[in-house]
Amino acid sequence: MEPTKWMNRPEYLEMELWKIAKHLFWPGKGILGCDESVHTLGKRFQCVGIANESEARRQWRKLIFDTPSLGDYVSGVIMHPETILQTDDDGESFIANLRSKGIVSGVKLDEGVQPLSCDEPITVGLENLAAKCEAFKNAGIHFAKWRCVYRITKQTPTTVAIQSNALTLARFANICQTKRLVPIIEPDIEQDGKHSLRRMEKVTEAVLSAVVKAMQDHNVYLEGAILKINFVTPGMQCSKTYSLQDMAECTVEVLRRTIPPSLQGICFLAGSLKESEATALLDAVVKTVAPKPWYITFSFSRGVHMSTLELWRGNPECVVVAHIHLTKRLEENKLAALGKLIPSDNWSSPTQDGEMFIHNHSFLGDGPRKPEAILASP
Repeated sequence: MEPTKWMNRPEYLEMELWKIAKHLFWPGKGILGCDESVHTLGKRFQCVGIANESEARRQWRKLIFDTPSLGDYVSGVIMHPETILQTDDDGESFIANLRSKGIVSGVKLDEGVQPLSCDEPITVGLENLAAKCEAFKNAGIHFAKWRCVYRITKQTPTTVAIQSNALTLARFANICQTKRLVPIIEPDIEQDGKHSLRRMEKVTEAVLSAVVKAMQDHNVYLEGAILKINFVTPGMQCSKTYSLQDMAECTVEVLRRTIPPSLQGICFLAGSLKESEATALLDAVVKTVAPKPWYITFSFSRGVHMSTLELWRGNPECVVVAHIHLTKRLEENKLAALGKLIPSDNWSSPTQDGEMFIHNHSFLGDGPRKPEAILASP
């Protein structure tokens, strides 16, 4: 029987998407998150005494991208639209700079969140997504990320929020692939709260099941798609202590229950974990003895370079020290992604005093963000 027309996908498109996704999961390499909004990065700059100005943000991104041997640890970088339009001191675009190191450039395409129900957020920005995808592809971008946020309380996340955000993520992935961009789908379940590990496990399972079902309904090519998710951990204010192995086993169990083997790979976000906690938990997940048919790696932002920001503090004289420290953090995460890290013995479960942790953060105050500049550029 001939497949219906809507199910057909050009072979060249599948091959291009597969090659990009495959490159992003080179063994031991991660996808670096440098896509913080101006608002979020401004909060982090404020903590270290840096003015939230365009030039300061450019210098911070430049410091990260100029890290020696960055290509040995990173296969791709997710950038904010502002960063894509910026250049290094020699006038070379950051996209070209990263390409010379063998690093693929990506972009965050969501435009922030709006309230849905019960103060739950839903991510917006699908209206002009196709045009943005086309413009960014022409600018040298090869993958894109979309983040939906879920918060655990006694009443949330509701079924409405789970299904609505899953539909949004699937529509985003379908549009991206049509425009030759590999989608990174990020259903981010926040760790802020008093919920137990068991509660987090069940919520994560429900969210991922809905996302996968929506992706299949929208004919998303799984071999050319990437899932970016949280570790299964208790809430930051949970009174019970769990072992590293408990959380790693719960994480793997949820993935095995929900994620098809055909998905190209899974990268983990750090969330509210400390840098060392996120790295140790990644290592524990990789080492967990259970069938894991997907590539697994890290896609940390704050979880890999916030301590570097605290060292740099906008001081040009601290660039070398910052590079040395960032290289060390990247090396640790590379070892964790390969399951070769020797973790510290004094770590048990997440604590509230993570690096620049913001309790009860209001995501509705972060958006919407409308990156129009790239659409106006030639």
